[in-house]
Amino acid sequence: MAYSFILPSISPTANGDGSLIGSVNETDFTASFNDKHISDVVYVYRKNVAGQSFSFDDISTAAGNDTTSDFLPFGTNAQMSAGDELYISCDHNQEELFFKIDTPGVWTGTLDIKYSSNGTTANATLQGVVDNSNGFRNSAGVYRISFTKPTDIQAFSPVPGDILSKKWFVFKPTITAVTTAPILSRVWIHHDQHLLTDVTTAANDVSVPSSTPETFFPTVDSAHYFSFANPAMGLVRNVHQASANVRTRQLEYYANDNIWKPLQNISDPSNDYKAGSLTYSATPVQYIVGWSVPTDWSSKTLEFNTSSGTVNSTGYWIRNRTASVQAYGPAQSTKYTIRAKQFGNSNTSGYQVPVATTLRMITIDEPLSMSGSGAVTLQISNLSTGASATATIPASPTWPLNLDVADLSLAADNRFGLFYNSGTRTFTSAPLTLHT
Repeated sequence: MAYSFILPSISPTANGDGSLIGSVNETDFTASFNDKHISDVVYVYRKNVAGQSFSFDDISTAAGNDTTSDFLPFGTNAQMSAGDELYISCDHNQEELFFKIDTPGVWTGTLDIKYSSNGTTANATLQGVVDNSNGFRNSAGVYRISFTKPTDIQAFSPVPGDILSKKWFVFKPTITAVTTAPILSRVWIHHDQHLLTDVTTAANDVSVPSSTPETFFPTVDSAHYFSFANPAMGLVRNVHQASANVRTRQLEYYANDNIWKPLQNISDPSNDYKAGSLTYSATPVQYIVGWSVPTDWSSKTLEFNTSSGTVNSTGYWIRNRTASVQAYGPAQSTKYTIRAKQFGNSNTSGYQVPVATTLRMITIDEPLSMSGSGAVTLQISNLSTGASATATIPASPTWPLNLDVADLSLAADNRFGLFYNSGTRTFTSAPLTLHT
């Protein structure tokens, strides 16, 4: 059995994809989660030494917001004194520290970081430290301090009853001379407990946001997760404020062998939310992100630990994972609304087959008149079940062109659709046959 159609004339669209048979629908997400492992709460104390006496200042509020130049890490004035120390902690084990410098320090000496392995004093030296801030002496910006996470760290209180008992990292400068003490505005702590926040409502909200847009702080392997009721061919992103963060992120899907794999043939004019206005706008810029739908993509149930408890969610999963970060810092407050672009998933679109059928090959019988360059992806989808397969029209095809579609099965009365990602190609119509 064979099904014959006339391939219509097609040309690139704004989103680079479209329907030949069937339809493309925009739908809400089944679930959307934001991986959040930068601590909401930081504990920061400053030990000030004056002569033979000292005091502790709780500067957690100043260190936990982004008010410009609102705390000195050492001392209470524009100088640093021998014995001044900075205590940093959070509610989970610390994995990386980030500091925003507003006024770089001008001083000579060394900066050691200690912790407690005995539960009494800061007796142990933190190993494997790489301080990109150079002791808070580098120019204004956000800097990362990495280290080998200690396995023997213990909670302690340097002055019981005065400072909380926490797993403190203690910054101890040894000072030779000081011209200018550093002034900071923010501390971020990347910890080892990765929680997720359900942002489905926000992502599906197409109304104009009325509050301050959400911020996020990408670190390596942090991610946004999305699931769909059916295989999706892309996302519609409405970006109200672009991200100024310098990072590399990878779109991945959860395959039927339970492994995250890179999506292929990704087109992302939003440049991972970095395109668009750098100032918040009530009128967003819309971007269409697309990819080739994987043939080994299937619906899976994943378990997430969210801020409201454990959630099990089922769907076709993708994630936007941070692969590397070139310049650390909070992403520009990025408010977005998103829609999933899915192939028609009902029995009201596409071509209905009268009997159980397995589609094995697409034949384009006559030469296509093509302008532009590059290969073109054709997607054939069972619109009743969501199963799909892809085929590629090469950049320089020979005719007739036979395209294997990897045996797409349809039950009686199922409908199928045929879709394309045109890239930069324009076509003139030609006969097309689907073979079983």
